[in-house]
Amino acid sequence: MIIASLFIYVLTAIAIIITTPAIGCAKVYYKDVIQNAVADYMTHHSSQLPIINENATFTLTSPNGSYYIINMSLLLESNGGFLNETPGCIELEGPDNDNCDGGATGCSNTSHYIWGIDANGNVVSKFINSSDMNICQCNTCDGYQGVWP
Repeated sequence: MIIASLFIYVLTAIAIIITTPAIGCAKVYYKDVIQNAVADYMTHHSSQLPIINENATFTLTSPNGSYYIINMSLLLESNGGFLNETPGCIELEGPDNDNCDGGATGCSNTSHYIWGIDANGNVVSKFINSSDMNICQCNTCDGYQGVWP
């Protein structure tokens, strides 16, 4: 009886872990999903980058460089892409400065990230919401910065 109860407990714990990823893991998961969507887009569009435009960029110190802002509209299922949502994308006022400026919906002023790519299509993210900067670990570094979305 004890072994059966322990077995059920372990299976329940595994199910919870699988179905409710930790906050940081969720962001890593979405980075992989976006990376796959970018690769698919580039494959079907002669290696063209899915970007807002060549002037819509941001910089990071880690990895050091300038990155194009991804046009999430081009990656959505409704346009033949892989994504069914715009994960963690912050909505900013003004043109050409967030992932929804290409026509996608779903960005939010309560989210915290802008997703970008380098010239080779490698996905990065930048924490951008200044109201939460006290919990941000590094606003010039790629990756999870202590808050999601």
